[in-house]
Amino acid sequence: MRDVLSDLERWRAEGVPVALATVVETWGSAPRAAGGKMALTADRRISGSVSGGCVENAVIEVGAEVLDLLHAAALLRLLRSIAITT
Repeated sequence: MRDVLSDLERWRAEGVPVALATVVETWGSAPRAAGGKMALTADRRISGSVSGGCVENAVIEVGAEVLDLLHAAALLRLLRSIAITT
């Protein structure tokens, strides 16, 4: 967590939404142990690592999708509140 903490704090202070991925289990040979973390923003700024190669790319893609969905959900809530008050 220490390897991503300063970036997480900075991005949150800037109001940037952040996705955080955590290695929860490994088996065999793994580049990162359980507890390894990677943080990313919607514009794909990345801090830390959870693996390497295709696994890391998949985590980045899913994290970006989650952040996009959160943005869309927040926009929908805003539009609903405007519709209710007008």
